[in-house]
Amino acid sequence: MTREERIRAALARHPDWDDSRIANSMARYHVPVREIRLIRQGQPLPSPIPEAKPEGGLVSLQKIIEKYDIRSAIFRELAALPKGQLIAEAELCQRATGQDRNRFRRTVENNADEFRPYRIKLRLDESSEGKFYWGHPEDIAEAQRIRDL
Repeated sequence: MTREERIRAALARHPDWDDSRIANSMARYHVPVREIRLIRQGQPLPSPIPEAKPEGGLVSLQKIIEKYDIRSAIFRELAALPKGQLIAEAELCQRATGQDRNRFRRTVENNADEFRPYRIKLRLDESSEGKFYWGHPEDIAEAQRIRDL
């Protein structure tokens, strides 16, 4: 049964239901409300655009870089950070590497001199021993100046 036939059958079974209720009843088929509205108005469904897939097991080099180049991912996240804001290291790790905390830690340890201007350890609450925060070098320098007063 085609997508359009499924929608028409659902509309015939439940003519009193609104479009969102029909869409909810067809959730397993991922039918959007806009398609139900088109069928109700007597218009045809738009033809699906085929998704471009790589040929024969090819993988994009950009995809590999995004997955494994943690150093660049850290710098991308820091570049997106607004001036005057710091980000907790746990949040930066999540944004840069997802769940791979070990890879993040290894990258930071292997590039310690390079990351030093972007990182500071602060104790913002009395119960903790301190956490690392990341930001732009100017913001880190200002936070360090205030911390060391």
